[in-house]
Amino acid sequence: VTIETDEDLTLVAPGLCSTAPGAGAGRQRVTCVAGPIREFAVTAAGFSKVSASIRLAGGDVAIESYATPGRMHGATLAARMASDALLAYERRFGAYPYRILKVFESPTTVGGMEYSMLAGVTDNLYDAPEAPYFEWIVAHEVAHQWWYGLVGSDPVNEPWLDEGLTNYAITFYFEDVHGSAYALATRNSDYYGRYTAALKNYPDQPAGLPTGQYPPGAYGPFVYGKAPIFFDTVRRAAGDEAFLRWLRLYAARNRFGIARAADLLAAADETGVGSAARAAWQAWVAAR
Repeated sequence: VTIETDEDLTLVAPGLCSTAPGAGAGRQRVTCVAGPIREFAVTAAGFSKVSASIRLAGGDVAIESYATPGRMHGATLAARMASDALLAYERRFGAYPYRILKVFESPTTVGGMEYSMLAGVTDNLYDAPEAPYFEWIVAHEVAHQWWYGLVGSDPVNEPWLDEGLTNYAITFYFEDVHGSAYALATRNSDYYGRYTAALKNYPDQPAGLPTGQYPPGAYGPFVYGKAPIFFDTVRRAAGDEAFLRWLRLYAARNRFGIARAADLLAAADETGVGSAARAAWQAWVAAR
């Protein structure tokens, strides 16, 4: 993809991007080349960049972290967090499919937003990047590179399938970076605590509903809070080795495809955790 724009803008887009003079004074052409991706997203601003590199199974991966002036401390922290997240997730779920990941300050108002090779973090969070929520968002959006990016799903009719698994994936990042006690405390707060709090305001809702079927305000606690409990229940019943074997098969079978709940459960059957997964699915996810 080639984009022509003002030369004082920095573009953040998927793939390896190169810059050349544009058609006139003060203009530039940015050409980006990417592999299989789900969409082409671009953000343009007066960004500066922090760069890092890590070694993953397929070779070196470049980490590029973008923010506007005055927010570069957040960019530095985001680069480190994204690196740690890639290491944690590749270890559990299989290879990261690209050679670059870009984290950037985003105008989104929803905390963060994922795109292929890109992890956007809401701009005002860079004003307090030491806050736990900043780290949570970075870890969450990087996990989407597997659950949405590598394995696609229907975000309207089965939002739990990527958001629930992405939110559960964060616990592996916390285990590696902060230790098992911190990860357990975060899991109890983010999943069980959030779900329990929601029951004070809403009738219990299945985690597997389409987005439009939740009462106003209920989508977040039931999809982001209750759905991860499904995965935690299976992990506790099956043990880490079988649990991760299940998710790796699910990722491999649906690589760059579109998965449904039936595909997740079929992978569970094939890896010996089917009975635990199906019982947990009925308890936490299935619409009644």
